[in-house]
Amino acid sequence: MTDDNSHIDTGRFLAHRRREFLLVAGIALVLVAALRVRTDTLTYDHADFFNPWDHHKYIWMASNNPFDFHVAPFCWRVATPMLVKALPLDVERGFLTVSYLALWLTGVAVFYLVRRFGFGKWPALAGMFLYFSIGWVVKANLYNIFKPDPLAFLISTLAIYCIVARKQVLYALLLAAGVLAKESVIFVAVLYYTLLARRAVDPRLLVRTLLLALPAVAVLVALRTLIPMQNNDPLYMSTLPEALRQVQLGTSTYDPAWLWNEIGLPRLRAISPESLVRYTAGVFGITAAMLPLFAVRRNLSLFLRFLPFLVLVYAQILFATNDTRVLAFGFVPFIILSMGGAERVTSALRVDSRTIIVLFAALIGILLVRTWMLFVPLPFEAVLLVLYLGICFSWGEYRRPAAPFRG
Repeated sequence: MTDDNSHIDTGRFLAHRRREFLLVAGIALVLVAALRVRTDTLTYDHADFFNPWDHHKYIWMASNNPFDFHVAPFCWRVATPMLVKALPLDVERGFLTVSYLALWLTGVAVFYLVRRFGFGKWPALAGMFLYFSIGWVVKANLYNIFKPDPLAFLISTLAIYCIVARKQVLYALLLAAGVLAKESVIFVAVLYYTLLARRAVDPRLLVRTLLLALPAVAVLVALRTLIPMQNNDPLYMSTLPEALRQVQLGTSTYDPAWLWNEIGLPRLRAISPESLVRYTAGVFGITAAMLPLFAVRRNLSLFLRFLPFLVLVYAQILFATNDTRVLAFGFVPFIILSMGGAERVTSALRVDSRTIIVLFAALIGILLVRTWMLFVPLPFEAVLLVLYLGICFSWGEYRRPAAPFRG
């Protein structure tokens, strides 16, 4: 009898998990579909298509042998062009399919990742809505469908989930596959140590961290060996169309010293309160930048665990022309910490935790107003956040039980 009951309970649990997955995946599909329809996508007939941007390089790689292209760093991001080349679709539809599916599945992965960090299903759903509301993460990549970022987002999110779920082999495989999409996925490797460490120095965990990262490091080395950089080779560069020769600030130079002198040092000298706002709220939105501050005590430990990863993500601005786009890779910590802040607000004011979803849905709604709008304007987002907090405070005070009469 016990075995039969256990079998029935397991069946019900699995059925519940399937229903939950289908519901979450369905909601995510509706959101990404709505954003796709309301985005002015950079297709072949778009007015901006012929600008000498990076998409020409990825299109060339998908149309030819990806390993025959030698303009760094684009030539080392072979995963998305290889997937597009393997699909039975033309290049444009292939890139759209890969980006669309990757952004959709990343939303689903965010839901389960938030759950893994100890939040309930409603905060997890709210985290997924927040993900779709961050313009630099989703809608910007629905505009430029030729970027490798969506696939890198998906693989890195799944890898972080595997860290928390302690699925070592799958984590190592994902990390190795991720660096084929974009080299910045290797930053996730530090999270294996920082998220799992129970003390500051754990030699055994450090060794395991390095061993699990070795396949990804080997892939990075192999890519740079098999696909040598020829940016500074005038003969090779002269064989390419003009659009493919444009690298970093419109030149064909890709040298670490040059990048540091021309990009890194000027950016460091330009650091100001305005740039700090640009690199936080300007990338992830005011909501994701401010909500974590409502639970400083709860979030501090988790923030410190995410900090080495964020330092690596932010270090990219010292070598990348587009500073805000590369910072979007750090969206996971902002979402997790925001859910801590949101839970603190709703529990302190005794309001339903589901109300936070309304705020993120409103942000998505703003993105749907205009097809060219890729990011929610900060003033609009600030007004929405203040309005939400004001309503929560008023409603929470109204619902709070009155103090007992003491005569």
